[in-house]
Amino acid sequence: MITIRTLSTSQLFEPMTYKEAMSSTQKQECENAIVKKYKSLIQNGTWELTTFPKGKNKIGYKWVFKRNSKQMVALIGIRQDL
Repeated sequence: MITIRTLSTSQLFEPMTYKEAMSSTQKQECENAIVKKYKSLIQNGTWELTTFPKGKNKIGYKWVFKRNSKQMVALIGIRQDL
């Protein structure tokens, strides 16, 4: 037996930018995904908050939101301008 499930537009939504995520009806879900990702990065020692040294170049980043079958997932895209 095959079961077909129809997804609504909101279930398919993946914001392209942080601004779009925060102004969408899925705002709370996106915020939860960001907090979960941030806590994971801190707990795993991936990074730590610190004061930025003068004269150093910052790297760019972008929040990327993807939906898996159960929830919204936040990823961080990091790029370094050379």
